[in-house]
Amino acid sequence: IYKSNMGKIDADNKGRCLVYSIQLQKVSELARRGETKRQAGDFVGAISDFDLALQLDPHDVSALRSRGDAKRMLDDFAGAIEDLDAALKLEPRNAFALRSRGDAKRMVDDHMGAIHDLDLALQLEPRNPVALSSRGDAKRMLDDCQGALADLDLALELDPNNALDLARRGEVKREQGDFAGAINDLDFALELEPRNVVALSSRGDAKRMLNDCVGALEDLDLALQIEPDNPFALCCRGEAKKIEESRWFVQKADSLGPLNCLMSQQLKWAIIGAGPVGLTLALTLAESMQSRGLDPEVATVEIYLSWIEQDNSKWQRKRGTVSVEMVTLQDPVLDSLSPELRSAFTGGSSPRPSGRSAPVAGIEMKLLEKAQQPPFNTYIRIHDYAETDVQPMWLSSLCCDVIVSDSALTRRAFPGAFVNPAAPQVDVEAQQLPLSDAEGNESNLVEADFALGINLSFGASKQARFNAIFSMAQNIYQLSSDEASESGCLNIRITKEEYYELLDATGRNPESAGGSPIRLFGEEDLHLITDEKPSMLQLRLPWLRRRIAEGFKLYGLQLEQMTFITGVQLRPAYTQCFYHVLRDEAAASNGPKLLLLAGEAAIADHFWPCRGLNSGLKSAAAIVKMWLQCETLAEGAGKYNSFMDKLRRFEMQQRSAPRQQLPWGGALLRSMESPEAQSLNTMATEQEEVNRQSFLENCKLWRDFLQQSEGWPHESVTDEDLEEQLYKTIGPKELELHLMVCSASTRPSSAVSSTSSRRSTSTGVDRPWLTSSKCHWLEPDPSSDEHWLR
Repeated sequence: IYKSNMGKIDADNKGRCLVYSIQLQKVSELARRGETKRQAGDFVGAISDFDLALQLDPHDVSALRSRGDAKRMLDDFAGAIEDLDAALKLEPRNAFALRSRGDAKRMVDDHMGAIHDLDLALQLEPRNPVALSSRGDAKRMLDDCQGALADLDLALELDPNNALDLARRGEVKREQGDFAGAINDLDFALELEPRNVVALSSRGDAKRMLNDCVGALEDLDLALQIEPDNPFALCCRGEAKKIEESRWFVQKADSLGPLNCLMSQQLKWAIIGAGPVGLTLALTLAESMQSRGLDPEVATVEIYLSWIEQDNSKWQRKRGTVSVEMVTLQDPVLDSLSPELRSAFTGGSSPRPSGRSAPVAGIEMKLLEKAQQPPFNTYIRIHDYAETDVQPMWLSSLCCDVIVSDSALTRRAFPGAFVNPAAPQVDVEAQQLPLSDAEGNESNLVEADFALGINLSFGASKQARFNAIFSMAQNIYQLSSDEASESGCLNIRITKEEYYELLDATGRNPESAGGSPIRLFGEEDLHLITDEKPSMLQLRLPWLRRRIAEGFKLYGLQLEQMTFITGVQLRPAYTQCFYHVLRDEAAASNGPKLLLLAGEAAIADHFWPCRGLNSGLKSAAAIVKMWLQCETLAEGAGKYNSFMDKLRRFEMQQRSAPRQQLPWGGALLRSMESPEAQSLNTMATEQEEVNRQSFLENCKLWRDFLQQSEGWPHESVTDEDLEEQLYKTIGPKELELHLMVCSASTRPSSAVSSTSSRRSTSTGVDRPWLTSSKCHWLEPDPSSDEHWLR
């Protein structure tokens, strides 16, 4: 029995030994396979194999340490430390496990613990470059830069082409202030790994500290392309941009140093691309020269125009270049001109207080005629030129002391002269900064504004006392009209989607539509909109006739008054500096010249079409004041730039209201039965009474404000008058009323200055937004010392 039992036990033990042997073999195979995957970078696959191995043998040191290291590589530092702790309990002097746990502790900011583990690992493997590098980085984080450099120097002796070690040593040198040495290491690291974010960020910061902000921004921009949320790169980039932008402004100010000549001696002027602004400037300068008794052989104003030709020794507008634009002029701006010059602008109607409308072509021709008549032609010389002439060499060769440009081409001729190249999204070629990136603006402003410009005839304004109010109470329609010349323009804001659908429907190529305005409908095409029987165009664009008809109805117009329709795309952009010093190396100049931007060259797009001439005339007035009152040319340039900066900021602030995103987007593009259009119609119907009251209240607020403003030229408008006009005479449709209310983002509080409060004359109710007797649209005034002094 005993022998029989012992035989059975021997057989069981042999079976167990066989099973255990097979199990150990399986664990070994899984661990080897996992290690192969780990070394190949397949950390997830490696962990899967190590998990199976450790299910069979939870105490396998090789599987524990390798799984811990794989978890470290996947940023699971807590899991890594747990596995490595278990491995080191079983095998305390395992250099691999110590090294890996040390690095995991470094990654969770336990730098003292990391150094302790790495010290032990390096006692076992004194020349292990990985452990040396990791310990060096931990020492750096504890501000032990000398110890860090010693470790990293030795690591790089052992492995000279290790990009990570080079980047780490470059970091240490940067923190020590050895920026050149840091850049040397980081250059080498980036040769080995061009997309190493740590090396790019560190080199960018080192370049910044050496005042190479352009190079710094190149490195930091690339780092952020690779890792957009990298906090160190973001911080360094912000600092570099501040320095670069500041340096640009300092350099611009320093460039005025050579212009220490007396302003009174600047007697030769050249005006490039002169439209109404340039011609007004030339005539005003000529008036000043005459009043000072200057010799016309010494004091001259050379005008260069691209839109003229000579006919019987008289300059006239070229055939086919007539401008159809209407402009709304402010009386306070015109009052700054002499009576002789003011006559070229007057004769128009006054659709709103302190303003009148007039056609640009008529103004230009009157000014051009005056420039060729005494006493102005004593000082003024007129030349035609091609726009391609506007190049640095040509401008520098002009025989003058001061050049004033009213042409946007001048900006393009001098990259980096008028806009800081370091500014975000700067258009270096156009030398402009987008409105969305200009200081003081909100992020919800649209990239571009779109409008229909509808040219009118046959006495455009029939209800002037209401039209001023309606133009201010909503931001879709604006009327500019001139009863004297029986012409005008109705601007209708549309969405981006509607604008491009119009281009497509009229066969205009959007890619070539960057210019503005674009003729969409000539007189021969208008029947496509006005015919009672729906045309293919009306079926494709069901919103177009309604939008136009409601605008005409709002202002008491008839569709028969349309002569043509253009599409207008405004992309507001601004220069940051309004002067540039031309050095004498380019041509036969005797010294540096001052180049000033004015008019369209300075501020191209304005907060509504037809308003830009006011700002342009103010720039002309500021230049004349600069010439008459400043002691030196440098002082004058500085004060002019300061004034124009105030004017630029005003333009940006005034754009914030009308350029809010129109909320309906493309909802009305197709059939009015579409779900989007029906939803909008339903909302408009449900909110009709609310919209009626809201629009009426906004009209009353603007009525109160406008009637209290200086220069209100009409009889008073009562509450009853407004209600009668709006809801009996006009009767806007529910949808268009809803759209106007949606667009009405401004009230008088945003259009007035805060100098004094007034009481509403119509209601007797205190309204704090009625705070001035003068409209804020009068803009910075060059005749005011408050706006002129730097």
